Amino acid sequence: MELTTNLVTPFFGAYLLEGTARLSGSWGLLASASYLSLENPKDQAWRTYAGTIAAGLDYYLPLGAPRRAYLEAVGEMVFSSWHHQPSGQVAPLVIGSTAIALVGYRYIWPRGPVLDVGVGVVAIHFPGARVELANGGSASSAAFTNVYPALKLNLGWAF
Repeated sequence: MELTTNLVTPFFGAYLLEGTARLSGSWGLLASASYLSLENPKDQAWRTYAGTIAAGLDYYLPLGAPRRAYLEAVGEMVFSSWHHQPSGQVAPLVIGSTAIALVGYRYIWPRGPVLDVGVGVVAIHFPGARVELANGGSASSAAFTNVYPALKLNLGWAF
C-alpha cells in the first residue's frame, strides 16, 4: 500500500491524496480524493470549488520491484459548486467527471519513501450551472469539456 500526494497540482489550485494497493504482481487498485478551484475557461464570470473522488487501475509492466513502470487509467467524479463572481450567487451542486490515462514509473525505497512520476492526459467535463439574480433574471455558465496534459509527480510512503 502506498499513500502519496502530488507536488505539481498545488500550483494549479488542486490538492490531491492518492492511495494505491497491489492486487497482484501486475495489477494495482488506485483511490484518490482531491480539492480544486478553477475558473470556467469559456466564461470568466464563473469560478468553481470542487471535491473529487476517483478510482482507477494500474498495470505494472514486467520489470523488477521496487522499480515499476506502469500504465494507469482513472475515472473521477467531480462535485462542484459554481460561484457567479459578479453577483456573488452560488449555483446548486453539479457533478462532473474526468478521465485520466498516463504512463508512469514508481520507485519505492527500502525504508518506505515513494517517488511516482508519470505523464499522460486528463479529460475533464463540467456541466453548466445556473443562478437566479437579484434583478429577477438569471445567469448560466456553459458546460465545458477540455483535454489537458497531465504530469504526475507524487511523493509519499509505502506501508
